[in-house]
Amino acid sequence: MNLNIFKGFAAVAMLCLIGSVLATPVTISGDNIGSHKDISVQKAANNVKILDNKIEIINNFENNGKIEYIISKDYSTMTIKELNVNGNNIYTLKTVKLKDGYHVSIYKNGVLIHTKITKNNPIEYITYQKLLGGNKYMPNIRTGITPRCNIILELPEPVVNIGAEDYLKVDTNARYNSNDPLVFIKYYVILPPGVKYIEDGNPTAVYKLSSGQSINLPMGTGVHEHILGPCTILYWSDLDILGDGLSDTKHLIIKYISTGNKEIKGKIGLQPVGIPWNYMWNSDVIHVKVIN
Repeated sequence: MNLNIFKGFAAVAMLCLIGSVLATPVTISGDNIGSHKDISVQKAANNVKILDNKIEIINNFENNGKIEYIISKDYSTMTIKELNVNGNNIYTLKTVKLKDGYHVSIYKNGVLIHTKITKNNPIEYITYQKLLGGNKYMPNIRTGITPRCNIILELPEPVVNIGAEDYLKVDTNARYNSNDPLVFIKYYVILPPGVKYIEDGNPTAVYKLSSGQSINLPMGTGVHEHILGPCTILYWSDLDILGDGLSDTKHLIIKYISTGNKEIKGKIGLQPVGIPWNYMWNSDVIHVKVIN
């Protein structure tokens, strides 16, 4: 198995955290956050507005548009607007307090895409990260994690007979630092001509490209993978919250419908929401020989 070495594009420009230019402290009254009921927030110049019922934060990026955050003061709702040359997306996070945690719902452009139970309120956490530049008052948050992602493809045998069905095992995992409370994780598998996808794995989307066709597969903000046909692409997209990471194994049923040497490719990408230049990826390639 030819596993490509992990690659990551480290930040070429640091995200200017709110609070880097300090002015008069402003107290935000809210729900119990960690051990504090009131937050003393250092108001940043120009890019933070603390209003009666919400906090507005705007970060402008040269050649990358801007990102707007709108946070309700009870930390039940947060809107993230990504406005850039690659298109606009609006993400809305909604939290509901449970007995032992929070129920989190995430919407993309008004459509529910993810729900999750978390120990801590990610909206509170993001507010601390953006307004205080740290996680001092948020308990049970993992730190010191080196961001990484990995994908491994496996087949039972390197040589198979035409017409046979097989299980393609796809192992994926991703971990990241708690400084990135919201992270997109996207990965895909490319099946060559002569290898047919049958079922299982619950991909987010399946693309069948004929010869001469191509697709720009979204792998992150401003990051696209240009893939040429003929091939079949199985694509998954997930959103991870508060550093839990991803660890998953899928077994895809495939069928060999022509002879020859076949190359199956896979790739995974990891990117914190709102940080378009911080993109990490890893890939894998395996080969199988199909005979009569």
